[in-house]
Amino acid sequence: LSFLGYHQARGIQVESAPAGLLMIGHLLGGWRLRVEHSYGAFHLAGPPADVVATGLSPLMLLALGAALVLSFASFRGEWTVSGQVSAQTLLASLSLVLLAFLLTSKVFSPQYLAWLLPFAPLLRPRQAALAIGIAIITMAIFPLSYDGLVALSTLQIVLLNLRNLLVVALAVWLVADLKPSSARAALTGADMPGFTFRQVGS
Repeated sequence: LSFLGYHQARGIQVESAPAGLLMIGHLLGGWRLRVEHSYGAFHLAGPPADVVATGLSPLMLLALGAALVLSFASFRGEWTVSGQVSAQTLLASLSLVLLAFLLTSKVFSPQYLAWLLPFAPLLRPRQAALAIGIAIITMAIFPLSYDGLVALSTLQIVLLNLRNLLVVALAVWLVADLKPSSARAALTGADMPGFTFRQVGS
């Protein structure tokens, strides 16, 4: 479990969602931050970053727990109604858990999107388009303008927060899909006909 201690000791990577909010405060003059290179990445340093880093682990556990509870409730609701769980609900749940981790983690490297992209084409068309937009903006940050982000340039900070805001929007959209009424509606097969997980032998 040494990786847990390693992650706990590292700072907030400049590409992460918490870093984006901290850098907005830096731009507005609320506090001063600097960028340091450690643990093989660029991290924010300064008292505000230290305070946020301390609270991220509990926040991550809370976010992941909420995503899992919502997913379980959605699965149970569909199973109770018809003895099956729609593929759309399963995909929304998997994607939501991934996004909950990404949004509350100290690190949001571009390669982390590789976890989401296999599921993105199977989401609703507009959700898939949003996921592709997130990937495009991420590429615009790294590698195309990463030096500006490390230098805490305004344009790159705004671009980073736009990407993170879109990730939040996709997560909220998936939460709406997992509400009991939305989950039961998915059983009609309107979005993904023919893909269901059915109870066997009951």
